Amino acid sequence: MKLLSVPRSPFSTPLSGSARETELRIRSILQWKKGRPPVWFITLVALAALLCGSLVSCQKDTSSPTLVMDLQYYDQLGNYVEVPALALPQGEENETVQAINGELAALAQQYRTAIQQIPQNQQGDWFRCLCYPSLSGDYLSLVLYQDSLGVYQGLIGSNPVLSSWVYNWNSRHLVTEEEAWNLAGTDLAALRAQLSEEIAADPTDDWALEELSLAGFRVGAGDQVTLYLSSVHNSSHDVQMNRFYQWKDGVFAQYDSPYSHPDRDALLVPPEETMEFSPALWCQWAAEDEEPEEGWDPVPISESVQNYLLAQRAIESYEYLYGVTETRLLSHTQGSRTLMLVESAGAPHVAGLDNLVLGIWDADTQDFVGDSFVMGGDRGLYSYWEADGELWLLCSNSMTYQGDETASVLGLFRFSGGDLERVVSLPQAALDCGVLPDTEEARCLLYPFDSDTQEGQRSENFWLTRLAVPGLGGFDLYEKNPAYDPYHPTADMGEQWHYVGFVSLASIPDSVRSQASTSTRTAYGQTLEDLLFQGKLPDGTQLDAPLLTSAPASGYSDQFAVCDVDGDGREELLLSLFSTITAGQGTYVLDYNEATDTLHLQTQAPDRLGLTPTFYENGAALSPWSHNQGWANRFWPYDVYQYQAETDTYQYSGSVDAWDREVSDQNPDFPSFPEDLDVSGSGFLYYLNGDTDTPVDQEVYLQWLEGHTASSSPLSIQWRSLTRGNIQRLLEEG
Repeated sequence: MKLLSVPRSPFSTPLSGSARETELRIRSILQWKKGRPPVWFITLVALAALLCGSLVSCQKDTSSPTLVMDLQYYDQLGNYVEVPALALPQGEENETVQAINGELAALAQQYRTAIQQIPQNQQGDWFRCLCYPSLSGDYLSLVLYQDSLGVYQGLIGSNPVLSSWVYNWNSRHLVTEEEAWNLAGTDLAALRAQLSEEIAADPTDDWALEELSLAGFRVGAGDQVTLYLSSVHNSSHDVQMNRFYQWKDGVFAQYDSPYSHPDRDALLVPPEETMEFSPALWCQWAAEDEEPEEGWDPVPISESVQNYLLAQRAIESYEYLYGVTETRLLSHTQGSRTLMLVESAGAPHVAGLDNLVLGIWDADTQDFVGDSFVMGGDRGLYSYWEADGELWLLCSNSMTYQGDETASVLGLFRFSGGDLERVVSLPQAALDCGVLPDTEEARCLLYPFDSDTQEGQRSENFWLTRLAVPGLGGFDLYEKNPAYDPYHPTADMGEQWHYVGFVSLASIPDSVRSQASTSTRTAYGQTLEDLLFQGKLPDGTQLDAPLLTSAPASGYSDQFAVCDVDGDGREELLLSLFSTITAGQGTYVLDYNEATDTLHLQTQAPDRLGLTPTFYENGAALSPWSHNQGWANRFWPYDVYQYQAETDTYQYSGSVDAWDREVSDQNPDFPSFPEDLDVSGSGFLYYLNGDTDTPVDQEVYLQWLEGHTASSSPLSIQWRSLTRGNIQRLLEEG
């Protein structure tokens, strides 16, 4: 859409162009060989002209209005808007047309405002106004279907809205509901009785009809009327639900809100009855699984929007998922292109609770390019390293059902010259490490699962009883304990996974390995082993049992990382613990002093950081709260800590909570969202530093955050699961 573009008329030429088209053809023929045509041909032309005049006289009155698109907008966030208008010939006036245009113009302005206020943190929220125009006989029918999700429900309310206008070309009047009922040969009471009877006779439908109303209608060929009806239903559990129905030729059909790419039979108006436009309408290009003719309209691109677009691009049937959140795990730029690794967590379980998606963002085109990949499952893990100017990324995932973790998938990716490639050939280093069995299945372990290819089948067979945990330059390999029964666990059956060894995929240059001293790595390794094997927390607390595990358990895993997060030139040990006592949960930051051979705990309770916090280059740390039980909904509250060099500790410096408008929209008993305070139109208000009485706009919040991070970038931290193998790798890297 171009918001200031001239309105488009898709059929003004077909309605009034017969004479013009004939004239052009006659001129072309008369100019044949630039000579005088024979008499017989002039006679033929005269007859054609007379026939042309007869055809023109049979057309609609030239003073009849034509249909144009006032607003046509499509973006990749799922916002689609189509608002038409009726265009009269210059100098013509028609009160009915003017009244229709007044309603449509108000609607167009409403959506123009919404488009201009699309928030930069939009993730999965959308608004749609879909147009279904049809022309049959004396009737031009316009059906508009409006729907929204998330913060945009304030546009139309919590339920979809259908509007219709039917204009009679000959009588130049707007067809009334009474006329529509007469043409249909029925009334609302009769339809209510019919629908109630049909629902009662359906054993699979226990939603009793409570209310039925006419939402709109259209008139087709032979004055055939299609009625659109809105209904309210109650279940036996006193739960209320709204539905849409279409009624035509005495038959009811329930209508569900369409997805981005619907089946042809899911459209409000059959494609063969819908007027053709250029550029094509959503109902014309989406049903063919295509994109808008003129491409997508630009939207504000932020990190969260990029994350959403990548997940939507990579995950099949993404729109069927719910409760989805995207988190950027890694970004790496080469020229104008950036490799992005995003965690997409949501439901249902069959779609993967913790998917990893990869793709390339092109800054020049402001879009993703090339192939995107998804590593689906419940436990997305990754590692990365650089060698010879190339970035290597290793991703794994597995699924867990009732305690049984299985079907691990492993993907090795190379980002070089701005292009992303999935590497399926097993490097020689892996074959030489002595850990893998000498089988064809092992040689295919990097192939994606695919039952249609021999390599894909072999890969799937290999990973059915194995698990991979990525590390620097390779992965830890585990094999399933055949005696382990997750459905009937006993104390003597042992662990679910047995550690086999580390499979090397690359020769890691010394420049890539950490420059930490051996004594530092030894001290950190001892701390991790004390926790894993003896149950001793870094603050000295003794647990009732050790955290011994050979591979990540289902749910959130205990993790650690070694890197310099406070900028003092020394690497710290970050230990993020979940599977311990509540008092011990959180992230510990430890600093080793080689001169005194001592460990210093930089985060003491109650100022221990939350699970996997975000560290910034200037020493700030964003610590997520353990719970999100307020009105923040899609925003997760957090505290801000700042590193203090003089004490070598992290000190609390602020906090932020939020009010998500979606909470008020979906809960009528809650206070109304104060729209006047949401100047940015983000759908969020923020509470800073514990002040719950003064919510502020997003712009104020972003300025507050910038004050804490000093506009520095977040650090990329490679977290590892707390396992025997990863501790051993840490010691070897030292």
